[in-house]
Amino acid sequence: MKNVILSTIFLAFALLGCVKDDFDRPNPYEDPPLVVNQSIKGLKDYFIKYSDSTKINVKSIDENWVISGIVTADDKSQNFYKEIVIQDSTAGIGILIDQNSLYNDYPIGRRVFIKLKDMSIGMSNNLIQLGGYVDSVSRPNVKGLGRLVSTKIKNHLVKGTLTPADKIIPLQISIDQLSNDYQYRLIQLNDMEFTCNDVNSTYADAVNQNDASRTLSDGKGKSIIVRSSGYSLFAGTRVAQLNGEAVGVYTVYNNDKQLKLRDITDLKFTNQRIEPCEAGPPISIKELRSLYKGAAITMKAVAIEGIVISDKNALNINERNLILQDSSAGIMLRFTSNHSYNVGDKIKVNLRGGTLEEFGGTLQVNNAPNGNVDFIGSNFTITPRVATVAEIRNNFEAWESTLVKVQGATITGTGSSASKFVGSKTVTQSGQTLTLFTASAATFGSLDYPTGSVDIVAYLGQFNTTLQLQIRNEKDVTGGTGGGGGSSLTKIRIDSLRMKGTGATVGSHFIEGIVISDKDNKNTNGQNMIVQDGTFGGICIRFTATHNFALGDKVKVNLDGSLALSEFERLLQVRDVPLANASKISSGNTITPVILTPNQLTADFEKYESMLVRINDATLPSGTYNGTKTITTSSGDFKLYTMTTAMFSGNTMPTGSLSLIGYVDQGTNDNRLVLRNPAIDVIGGSGGGGGATTDKTIMEIRNMFSGNGVILGKYKIKGVVISDRIANNTQSANIVIQDATGGIVVRFSASKTSGTPVNHSFNLNDEVEIVLEGDSLSKFRGLLQISRAQVSEATKVGTGSISPRVATIPQIIANFNQWESTLVKVINVNLTPVDSTYSSSTSNTTNPRYINNGTDKMVLFTRFSATSSLNRATFYNDLMPNGVRSLTGLLTFFDIQQISIRNSSDIQ
Repeated sequence: MKNVILSTIFLAFALLGCVKDDFDRPNPYEDPPLVVNQSIKGLKDYFIKYSDSTKINVKSIDENWVISGIVTADDKSQNFYKEIVIQDSTAGIGILIDQNSLYNDYPIGRRVFIKLKDMSIGMSNNLIQLGGYVDSVSRPNVKGLGRLVSTKIKNHLVKGTLTPADKIIPLQISIDQLSNDYQYRLIQLNDMEFTCNDVNSTYADAVNQNDASRTLSDGKGKSIIVRSSGYSLFAGTRVAQLNGEAVGVYTVYNNDKQLKLRDITDLKFTNQRIEPCEAGPPISIKELRSLYKGAAITMKAVAIEGIVISDKNALNINERNLILQDSSAGIMLRFTSNHSYNVGDKIKVNLRGGTLEEFGGTLQVNNAPNGNVDFIGSNFTITPRVATVAEIRNNFEAWESTLVKVQGATITGTGSSASKFVGSKTVTQSGQTLTLFTASAATFGSLDYPTGSVDIVAYLGQFNTTLQLQIRNEKDVTGGTGGGGGSSLTKIRIDSLRMKGTGATVGSHFIEGIVISDKDNKNTNGQNMIVQDGTFGGICIRFTATHNFALGDKVKVNLDGSLALSEFERLLQVRDVPLANASKISSGNTITPVILTPNQLTADFEKYESMLVRINDATLPSGTYNGTKTITTSSGDFKLYTMTTAMFSGNTMPTGSLSLIGYVDQGTNDNRLVLRNPAIDVIGGSGGGGGATTDKTIMEIRNMFSGNGVILGKYKIKGVVISDRIANNTQSANIVIQDATGGIVVRFSASKTSGTPVNHSFNLNDEVEIVLEGDSLSKFRGLLQISRAQVSEATKVGTGSISPRVATIPQIIANFNQWESTLVKVINVNLTPVDSTYSSSTSNTTNPRYINNGTDKMVLFTRFSATSSLNRATFYNDLMPNGVRSLTGLLTFFDIQQISIRNSSDIQ
């Protein structure tokens, strides 16, 4: 018996070993005995007819319909979230289901039968989808499409047979052919490639899990958006670099055509690109200029190489602009943002994406990408072409944006600034004339130009029909007498200037140094500026009026005339210096403080007066910054002085051992140290202005604004978010917060020094705390905002709510400056024009939308972009309701006063 059993077992194993690997196992599912009595296209046509007649975008299905389709996309790669896509021979549709890992039951290739009765169908941003119910809870009083709840899946979805995924053939189609009839169809686009702007990007932001849009181009001027989830398994993968076949599900977002990938394996990109992204060897600038035939040209991957001949530091050219010259010609480049290249830098620029066009008559490449520049080296030179004014006029187009030198000319001007560089002056040589133009922002604009016969080095530019010379700085004008270029002033070191002593006439000298006082933080008189030239010395310059030089500016100050050294409360200074005598050379400079003990400082006080020093291992008394306090160290004591006008006056001083940085000052009775800003001048300690944070109300922060500048100090504000990130009617890097005193816009950026926006994740009614230190307080198109805030310095601490202020339109207009960025409610108003959508241009000058009460009106602003769904509100294309309404919204400003709703439920 045992042998029989063993033989039977052996035979069973032998038979199993003979099974073929490619044996077609039975399909575990068969199609159910359900009668399909509706097509997907028929269902969608039914809903479109209903929606067109009722203007309602969601509907419960009452009919006993059954549809059937093959799953063409599932949630396995997590690019489709709680959604599967099916299609039959007529159309496709997405099904929203409140369950994860749907691919386990409904993988690609599964036939699904759907019993539609008691399900719902809806349209969001022009995309038709199936769901479980009509949702009026998530957004009160707004009907939307809810997901099919997990407990009801088996009531409506019945599994059928399974087809291998590779047997599902996508529809080959071109971008031109795509219409709403193809929504949710699996399609294939051939000869596609990602645009050069996207080839260095990932499909989405996997770090912050933010969705992203990338653009696929057919190389013939047509494109489609590839929208990917930040949660997808391929979010952090760099986009495909080559050209080929793109398979995906076709969707729309309003009017944008979108391709949604099931996985990046759907991209078969193996061919060479149609449009190269990397430029070949540089062409000459002359060749570049010859491409322009009178109409703007979008540049492909073309490179030029040359030497910078413009001077961004002297500010006689826009900080985005640069003049580049090679041996053949010159050209103006206008970058997408401020550049960092100086006179004499040699650079190579890939012009791809820029536009070759004329601006005011000058040929330029506009919107040249900053990231497309390769720095080659510094200290290269271009020898200017020596030419007469007549020769320049005859050859202006060929010589435009190149350096020339005009010898033996005269400069003349008219009007109130006739003797200054600023504005348009006339250059005359042998009876021929040209215009010498200097921008009002130029650091040397307030200087006198030399009179008599002068030589001028300049580059050539046009402004409409005016042919212009434009100098880099005052040193480009030599010879003549007086003025900023040919003056007989000589440079003097500050320590040598101080040695002249009180009452001495300064003489024909100028000084150059770095500003170590901080006018913005107001711990010095607005007419005073402390300047230091390295370790040689420092001095106080007392102007005739309030100046505008900032901490870290390198300045030149002309001290000729009757100026003399004098003392005020024992502090040596040059008084009554005209503002026109000073010019900025550059900004962002630093001085290293001298480390001294109080005893060393006292012993040689006159030497260190008006210089930056550091005192280590010090302690401060308890109390606040205000008036005279005593700094205590083991090697002596010293005084610390704070003016009552200082921005940090009244803040608590830190305790414990610390270091203090400040400039040395004298009062009537004391030698003392003056801080610029505790945030940078107090190192160590605990509490107070050194390492601690001072709580401020939003209105206190708003009241700090006195012109664009950096927030000096370390403050914390708390408020409730009154903008709605989900509805996207506020930029994704911005939040608007409000406390009991007021409201303000906070714009998040990549760093304190970079304006690159960074998206946040704060929602309407989140209560947040934000630490402000080194952020910018500025106005953008008239709207006050805190910019360059860091997401890491913002924390959600709870939830809250803000009750809107009920006001009339006249009351809002009268109190707008005080109420800006707060929530208001206006009752009994109409929305105009009637029967319009919310969408309007960002400037509100083209077909603006209004709220009105018959006599008074305000602009109703809604974010709208014709090209990008990321830059428009989710409700922008909805019809505005008619009749008398109540409206809740934010008060905002974009060149004009505006009101902006958070979402469509703000109108009742």
